[in-house]
Amino acid sequence: MPRSLAPRLFVLAVVLCVSAPAAMAQNTFFQIFNGRINSSEAVSVRNGDRVVVRVQGSGSFTAIVDAAGEFSGLTITRDVNEEVPMTFEFRRGGTTYALVPSPGATDQLVIEFTGFNNPLSAAFNAQTITAFVGPRLSGGGGDPTDPDGPAGDPADVDRDGRITVNDALLVMRYITGNRDGTIDPARLDVTGDGRITTDDVVAILRRVGEVVEVPDDDDGDGEGAPAGAGMGTGTGGTGTGTGTGTGGTGSGAGTGMGAGT
Repeated sequence: MPRSLAPRLFVLAVVLCVSAPAAMAQNTFFQIFNGRINSSEAVSVRNGDRVVVRVQGSGSFTAIVDAAGEFSGLTITRDVNEEVPMTFEFRRGGTTYALVPSPGATDQLVIEFTGFNNPLSAAFNAQTITAFVGPRLSGGGGDPTDPDGPAGDPADVDRDGRITVNDALLVMRYITGNRDGTIDPARLDVTGDGRITTDDVVAILRRVGEVVEVPDDDDGDGEGAPAGAGMGTGTGGTGTGTGTGTGGTGSGAGTGMGAGT
């Protein structure tokens, strides 16, 4: 165990000790991870990055990484103590990478859940892992050559600020031949592999419910606004006027106030 993790593990144990009676009364099972994330050639780990563990049937759990790439007290809780796969990911902003067990590997780190019904036992039997940042899974503004990526998230296809089933449906419509031209096909390549396939649909569905950043509309064409929103501008000789505009993939009417002389 890294020396710097010892004080944090002690604090975690005390906190869990206080909450143990209530937790055990609810028949909760715990598994705790500490560890270190190592940089890849493309991505240097930095303070504030996140380790995310996706547990089959139990959602996801997150820990913050420090400047040395270390994290502690990543606690997985389940109400059933059965062996299910836990998949490890590395996240920076809206970009998600696989965590892999060795440098250059492509197989994502997966560990089976083996919980303790006593949180103190889980704390003192915490598992220590060492992982490496692997291939990008999603995010990066759709550009796999830019690890940090521009504002926005490619999984938010309709640019409404949330990743929903509707984003996946937009990709599926394109795959099945319904191509009405309302969305640039480049926005449907969520994984950034140069193809629009069911892999893009799966990448979206894995993140349904997340709130993400909507890109600014720097060029004034409404690209970053949610579908159907309208921007209004206008001028008027008497001080009022009307205008129309477009936003996202829809259009809308707006009203504007203008100064008149």
